[in-house]
Amino acid sequence: MKKTFLCLTIGIASLSIAADDYIYLTKNNVNLREAPSTSAPVVEKGKLGTIFVVEEMKDGWYKGINAQYGDNPVWISSSVSEKCHEGILAVPAWSYVNMPGATIPYVSAERSSGGEVHNTWNFTSSNPNFWNDEKPGAAFDAILNNSVIYKNGSIRAYETFYKGEAYAYYLKLTEESNDGGESYTKLESPIYVYPSWGGESGIYVDGVHFYDDVMGDEEW
Repeated sequence: MKKTFLCLTIGIASLSIAADDYIYLTKNNVNLREAPSTSAPVVEKGKLGTIFVVEEMKDGWYKGINAQYGDNPVWISSSVSEKCHEGILAVPAWSYVNMPGATIPYVSAERSSGGEVHNTWNFTSSNPNFWNDEKPGAAFDAILNNSVIYKNGSIRAYETFYKGEAYAYYLKLTEESNDGGESYTKLESPIYVYPSWGGESGIYVDGVHFYDDVMGDEEW
């Protein structure tokens, strides 16, 4: 599978932690703690790919902030996280949301006993200035296509439509529609989308990695 890395940054990554450095979680269900110790209380569980702004590093721990978990910083072990290899994010998150009419799918696929399950995200915006708009909370649209290809050749597919807001290093889906986008309801818990900063391209949605191109049969 061809892998095209997201061009979200400029410059060279620093070897030390500086203001506005970022880390991402390399595992699912990571303990986010009140203090830099394995005996400290767990505040939340973090999901794979989640990005944090780093305030401090101490004894193998990062002190970071992420809007998904509120305004209070948490401590994350360096054993389950890594610095974003590009260093400081220099371009807002909507640089990887495609311009209107230029959608590129982000795909996750897996095999089950019954066939193949494909989940595909597409992101667009009706705002013609979205690409250049650096206003926090800029609106965008998203579609999640779920399809199952059964071994007998039949296919079951459905789509869910979303509205969301784009911020500096993440996207937040806030509304959902199952009727083709005619009406929306507010999500009880927003869905957060992060760019992939590890060795693979794509995005992370709720701890699941979606590639930025379609996997062919040779990738199975």
